Amino acid sequence: MSIFRRQRYSNIQVSISEHISETIDELITDGLSREEAELAARRSFGNRTLVEERSREVWQWPKLESFWADIRFACRQLVKTPGFTTTAVITLALGIAVNATMFSLVSAFLLPHLPGQDPQHVYVLSSVDPNASEVADLNPVSVPNYLAWRSHTNVFSE
Repeated sequence: MSIFRRQRYSNIQVSISEHISETIDELITDGLSREEAELAARRSFGNRTLVEERSREVWQWPKLESFWADIRFACRQLVKTPGFTTTAVITLALGIAVNATMFSLVSAFLLPHLPGQDPQHVYVLSSVDPNASEVADLNPVSVPNYLAWRSHTNVFSE
C-alpha cells in the first residue's frame, strides 16, 4: 500500500474519531453522562469499520483490487503447498493434452472434409430475385437451375 493511500486512510480514521468526539461533546452538553454520551454517539454513528471501508471505496476499484488480492492469495497458497501445486499442474496438463489429442483425432477422422480437389475454390451459389420490392433478396439455387447453368457454361467443375 502506498504512503499516500495510508495517509488518506488514517485521515478517514481521524475524521471519524473527530465526528464521534463532537457528537459526544454535544450529548454531554445536553445533559448525558460521559458513558451514556459515548454509547449514544457510537450507536447513532453506526458501524465504524463499515463506514471506513465504504469511505475507502471512493479511492479504490474494489472489484479489481479484490480480484488481485484473490490472485495474490492463491499464489501464496500454491507456493506453500508444492505437492498440491504439482498435482494440479500435472492434472491440468494431462487434461489439456488429452483434450487436444481427442479433438485432433475427431477432426482428422470423423469430421467430413470439403468435397473437391481444391477446397479454396468452393463457392456458395445464390440467385437474386428481381421482383423483390426493396432490396434484391438472395435465394438458394435450386438443383434444376444449377444443372441448367452447368450445361450452358464451363465455370463449374463439379
